[in-house]
Amino acid sequence: MCKLIRLPAIALLLLCLRVCAVETNEVATRLHALEEGFGQLDAKLSRQMNELLWRQRLEDIAFVDEVLFTGPPPRGTNRIAPPAGSNNVVISAITFVPRGKWRAHKLPLIVLAHPEIHGNVASDDFAVVVRELVQRQYAVIAPDYRGSSGYGMEFWCTIDYGGLETEDVHAARKFMLEAHREIDPKRVGIVGWSHGGLIALLTVFAHPEDYQICYAGVPVSDLEERIKIKGKGYEELFSAPYHIGKTHADARARSK
Repeated sequence: MCKLIRLPAIALLLLCLRVCAVETNEVATRLHALEEGFGQLDAKLSRQMNELLWRQRLEDIAFVDEVLFTGPPPRGTNRIAPPAGSNNVVISAITFVPRGKWRAHKLPLIVLAHPEIHGNVASDDFAVVVRELVQRQYAVIAPDYRGSSGYGMEFWCTIDYGGLETEDVHAARKFMLEAHREIDPKRVGIVGWSHGGLIALLTVFAHPEDYQICYAGVPVSDLEERIKIKGKGYEELFSAPYHIGKTHADARARSK
């Protein structure tokens, strides 16, 4: 025969609180997943709209195209090597080639690295810059390197800060030289602001023979100080498990 067990009131209350806590955590997890999903969808729509704006703003003077090429295989995270046989990462870019006749026999090329660690090539930020470059008869390629927004969560999580993202940007140079014989391989520059400035510097340090000029506008040269200025939300981008996986404070504690 089963015996009824009477729980003391305090034990019953604690049990109820525990159940409520579990349910609250599950709801919070689901809400967070929904928020991320809507955020990625919004970013994708914004990027698609942005591509249309690029054409509207530059097609009068340039052939504007959306292209794909490959960067190196993903690491998995900044600390863990990728599994064997990992596929290369597909990178999207927007290219601009001047219309009409050119003064020179071959065109110089500018590789444009966008700012923000999860940004993309926004026409609002760079339409004026690209227009002036094209008017001066430069070809331009602007890649959305790994971790850029508007391509879904999986691509977002391939971010490799200061690492393979620089190789993605360098691969943009290779793509343009192979796709456009009218570009002069001996006149290639790289330009970027903020995080894009950091990428520009790291790219020319890694491949000094492939670039004749580099412009790095206010590059991120002190990440620790930048995180302090930007605050907790910015720090969380780096401490995410698919990225660096720890905060600066954690790194200091482990180094002692």
